[in-house]
Order: sequence, then structure tokens, then C-alpha cells
Amino acid sequence: MKVCININRILAVILLFGATTGSSLNAQSFKKLEVSSLPQITDRLNDPDLISCLNNCITYLNRLDPHKWHTYFVDERQVGIPDMLSSLQTFLNLYTTSGSLTTFRQQLIDNFDIYAFKNGSMENKIRITTYYSPTMHASYTKSAKFQYPIYGIPNDLLVFNKKDFVGKINSDIVECQLSDNKLLPYDSGQKILIDMNEDRWIWTGGKVVGRICNGKLVPYYTRKEIDVEKVLEKNNSTMPLAWVSSLTELMNIHIQGSATLVFEDGSREVIFALYTNALPFRNYIEAISKIKNLPLDKRVINDYLDNNPAEAPLLLSENPRYVFFKIRDKYSPNKGINDIENLIPYRSIAVDTRFIPLGSVGILNGLKKVTNAGGQDVYSKSTFFVTSQDIGGAVKGTHIDFFSGPDLSVTINDKDGEFYLLLLKKK
Repeated sequence: MKVCININRILAVILLFGATTGSSLNAQSFKKLEVSSLPQITDRLNDPDLISCLNNCITYLNRLDPHKWHTYFVDERQVGIPDMLSSLQTFLNLYTTSGSLTTFRQQLIDNFDIYAFKNGSMENKIRITTYYSPTMHASYTKSAKFQYPIYGIPNDLLVFNKKDFVGKINSDIVECQLSDNKLLPYDSGQKILIDMNEDRWIWTGGKVVGRICNGKLVPYYTRKEIDVEKVLEKNNSTMPLAWVSSLTELMNIHIQGSATLVFEDGSREVIFALYTNALPFRNYIEAISKIKNLPLDKRVINDYLDNNPAEAPLLLSENPRYVFFKIRDKYSPNKGINDIENLIPYRSIAVDTRFIPLGSVGILNGLKKVTNAGGQDVYSKSTFFVTSQDIGGAVKGTHIDFFSGPDLSVTINDKDGEFYLLLLKKK
């Protein structure tokens, strides 16, 4: 496909531990694993990339105020930020001092509670997909070749975050005031109302995104309104960061959440997803296949779109979700949306933060494909130690997105994958 807090903290809308009263996983749940069921470890020790990820997660969690977050529930265990920090630090110490994978696996069993992520049938089978950060040609200006805009953050896009209103939501209609694109409890100035029961709201991590219309917060514009009706252009809500030559390339950037743009003068910029319109992601390949009676094949669909540019904007609007980007201040191709420092190939995953907390460490087990130097694909069931550093619009429930870096030479795509969350045993 997998998914940022510092300069990106404008986002500041992801609740690390789910809803304000704690997060119950209902049909999708972690269950404590019998130690004998832990898979054999095929990963390696003392990998500098994993060590960097672990240290980045520790830095991220140390920036948070544990008193502002409610408890996260893993099986019957209540977990807070201190538990996660001690888990990361102990894992790091053991990982860098164990002499062999066999010894390390036993140390994990001795020191950690290991929780299997269960699907709706309570089986330890989850969906694993792979995402990457593509490199694409772009232009700073619109031209006959580069016609499709990559938009920055619109100035009329607003965020309502429940955690800013803890103890102050006493009715269905909540009074707000605007401050730096965020809606805060009303005190003075322009009063903005939000209907908590609006049936079009898509609540993600305790927040919604919208715009003001007649003094009320309403859902933000759809892809059709943006790309077909050109509302952002007409309203002058935001300026394009760059222009690309293909709408299918643009959609790929939206789905992957980041890209390295190579400009005509040879310069490069890295962009990353900072906001979405918070509308649901829809599989545009399936939708267009039905509409145009085409094979359910991404390459066939994308070829049709590229060869029929007049139809493409309307067809792609079958996916209403839209993504807005920011240019990185410093060149580094793999920044995560949640800014737990750099995403690192084969070590960073994107998760649904309702179920898996950002900054956690776990074991991913799935079918790995490696494309060798001869262009042949070699498959093997493999385990990876991974850290939860990113989110994704299509990453929901028992779905994990594995970050492969700038290409897809190593991927994990497995509908029967496994994920194990590691938490230090309580003394």
C-alpha cells in the first residue's frame, strides 16, 4: 500500500489510546498468547534500522503527557504510556545484548506478555499489505504536461478533536471557537456549532475534519467537488505544492501518503500527507471496473484512466477521500504522518490507532516476496520485528500496512498474516 508530531503536530488529532473513555476492541481484539504458540524468529539481531526505530518511538512517547491519555485496553490488561516505554526499553536492551535468536526468543517469552491480534472470528489471522514512498516527476508550475495539482493544506479545513472537549460535551450541539484551524471550547469571538449526531461524520481517533458553513461545522469537500467542480481553485483555499502529469500517479501519492518529487531542474522535494478530508476510502478500482465493465485489474483500470483523461476526474471521484500534503523542511524520503522521526523500510508499519498504539513494538509474521537481481519473485513466510509509526486512510481494523521504502522489491501481502504486540510483564 501501512503511515506522523513536531513540525507536523499541526495534525495533533490522533488519540494515542483511542476514545476518551478507553478503547475496547470488541470483535477485533488482542488475546494473550500461550508462549508455545509464538512463531520461530527468522529476523536478525542488532539491526541498526530497528534500533533507530525503537529509539525514535521512545523519544516520541517521552514527549507525551501520560496524564492526558486514558487507558488503552489490551485483552484484560490496562496499558499506559509508562508500560509502553518500559516495554520498548527492555526490548531494546535484550535485542542488542542477546547472543542468538534462540536466546532472544526465550528472553521475550520470559520477560514479555505477548498478545495476538485476533480478527472478527477470533482467529490470529490479519490482513497485511505493503506501501511505499514512490519517486515521481513533477513541476512547480502547471503546464501542458503537468496538469494535476498536489494540494497543500486548505485554509478553510478545520479539525474538531474530542480530547479538547473532555468534560465539556454536555449535549448534541457543541459550541466551539476557531484557533489555528482547530476548534476549541467556546469562550469568545465567532461561535461555531457542531452537531455531534451528524450522520456524515467519520470519527477517526476521536476527531473529525470539516469546514464552516452558515456558522456550523460540516464535512469537508469530496474528491468530486475538489477535482471535478474545482471548489478549492474557485475559493482560492490553497495553492498547489506541485503538479504531476497523471491523475493515476496523483491517486497513488494519495494512497501511499508520501512521495519524492523530482523536478525538471533536477531538484527534489519530499511531500507527506498531513490531513485528509476524513471521508471514507473507497476502492476506486472495483468501482470503475463495474462502471466501465472493465477487468478487475489495477493496470487495466489505470491504463484506461490515462488514455481517457477527460473521464478520469469523475471516475476517480468514486473514492471520495482526498489527501492534503506538506513539503518536508529537510530532505528525508520516509517521514511518517505522525512524525515518530523517519519511517524505516521493513521496520515501520501503519496501523489503526483505535487498536494498536503508535510507538509500540511487535512481531509481524507474513508471506514475504523478494524480487531478486534476476527479476524473479521468491516467497517465504517470515517474521519481522516492527514498530507502529504511521497511519493510513485505508488501514482499518485488523489490517496492517508494511512500509517497504522507495520501491516494492520486498513486500508482505498476506490475508492470513499475524501480528503480536509485545508488552513487558508486570512485576
